[in-house]
Formats: sequence, structure tokens, C-alpha cells
Amino acid sequence: MTIAGVRKLHRVPAKRGMRVIVGENKASATIVGSRDGYLRVKIDTTGRIEDQHASWNIAYLDEKGVVIRHCR
Repeated sequence: MTIAGVRKLHRVPAKRGMRVIVGENKASATIVGSRDGYLRVKIDTTGRIEDQHASWNIAYLDEKGVVIRHCR
């Protein structure tokens, strides 16, 4: 599924290159793609690319770093 498909399915503002905060440890990351209905995010501290559910434990940030959507 494409990022556009994930965006529509989960009603989130996800876009490639968008900054997000993910997981219980609140890791900063960047959306780099999608796979099987999940977002692929690159974690800043490790450089690792991980699958992330688009509407579970993620916060979407605007260009200024302000949270525009928070999903728990």
C-alpha cells in the first residue's frame, strides 16, 4: 500500500519526508516510505528503518516541529 493509501485508510497527514515522533520512548523519526499498510520510518538516533502503524503511538509534526496530529 502506498503512503497515500495509508493516509486515506487511517485518516492521518502522513507524507514522505514528514517528521514524526514514534513509540513509547518518543523517538524522533522521518517517514521514508510504506510497506504492507505500515509506514516505514527512519529513527534519528540509530538510523534504523522500522515499520510503524500509522495511527498507533505516533505524532505527526508540521515543518516547524509542532504536533499537528497525535495518535495513541
